[in-house]
Amino acid sequence: MNTTHTPHDAVKAVLDNPVLPDGDDERFAGFGVMGLPFESGHYLALRQFPTASFAPAYLSVWHRDPAGNWTFYATTPAEQSCARYFSSATGNDAVQCDIDVTWVTPWWFRVTIPGLLEWSVHMQSTFASSMLTKVAGLLPESAWTNRSLLGVIGRIAGMTLGAGDLRLAGAAPNGQ
Repeated sequence: MNTTHTPHDAVKAVLDNPVLPDGDDERFAGFGVMGLPFESGHYLALRQFPTASFAPAYLSVWHRDPAGNWTFYATTPAEQSCARYFSSATGNDAVQCDIDVTWVTPWWFRVTIPGLLEWSVHMQSTFASSMLTKVAGLLPESAWTNRSLLGVIGRIAGMTLGAGDLRLAGAAPNGQ
């Protein structure tokens, strides 16, 4: 049974007990902000992986500027971070730097890259997000590796959240 009530509760559970999914391929466990567009044309995403099969624990911030240029920032080298999957799709080199995530309240956190970024994220529960979370908790573990089922789940989640096309499986630009 899922007893997580706030985003911070969920994050704390992952950080306190980071467990890799079973398998022989590249795997990671963590959380993030999948993507957040701004009226200015900038786009930010966050990943925090306390465990990965190919790297030590790391944080990564993805930034797309209004011209469409992506830059990946991470606490580990490019070959041990999100850039290992997406660097061929951007002309900018990945940047290794300090990144800090600080929880202010159970529903609000800040992301800081010293001298570069101060990002404040406030969250709230909606009926749609609560419903999808409950359904996801009922799915068997095997559902999360079934590409056909992930396609259906992605379409339903995208429509339910008003988020457009969500792909939960596929190939990254670098071929993984």
